[in-house]
Amino acid sequence: MKKLIAFLVLGLLLIPLANGQVKVGVKGGLNLADIHGYGTPKGLSPRIAFHTGIISEVAIKGKIFIRPELLYSLKGLHFPARPYTGKGNVSLHYINLPLLVGYRVIEKGSVMFGPELGYLLQAYTRFDDKHIPLPFYEKWDKGLNLGISYSFNARLGTEMRYYHGFKGLLKSTLVDEHGTPIREVKDGSNRVLQVSLFYFLTK
Repeated sequence: MKKLIAFLVLGLLLIPLANGQVKVGVKGGLNLADIHGYGTPKGLSPRIAFHTGIISEVAIKGKIFIRPELLYSLKGLHFPARPYTGKGNVSLHYINLPLLVGYRVIEKGSVMFGPELGYLLQAYTRFDDKHIPLPFYEKWDKGLNLGISYSFNARLGTEMRYYHGFKGLLKSTLVDEHGTPIREVKDGSNRVLQVSLFYFLTK
């Protein structure tokens, strides 16, 4: 975990300084977010949320580039109305640090792949006008991204990206028939489909 954090932070801070061909910009878009293996009643469904932040693109060699980003991203899921509660959602607010390697397949089109580290700012559920904190979510979330990118011109472009979070999003304690704690277990993972627009402030 510490090695992954160090890798992402060093990538974000040092890589742009190592090469003169750097573009910096902003991005934003929609998340189709879900939690896999949540372990709650059936009927849960993905929720539509958003992400926004800053990006940079560092030319490495030929058609290869690196894309460090710093994003604010809302994830979670949606649940339907129950007999005693209304419909609602789970909201997970993250600061995310993706560090992707890209390859230009065509002049304006690229594929990208790489790790992402997320820090949970807050987690809560809302239903029937109630706002309830969820303390059992882990602070750190990590996973992998796979995406495609298309540039309309030197500054403006669009992306589609899939984030596959690793297992261990939630923590809980197993108990025996007497209520005695047996062991702590971790389950669940974030899954997010992102569609974005980006705009580079520098060419």
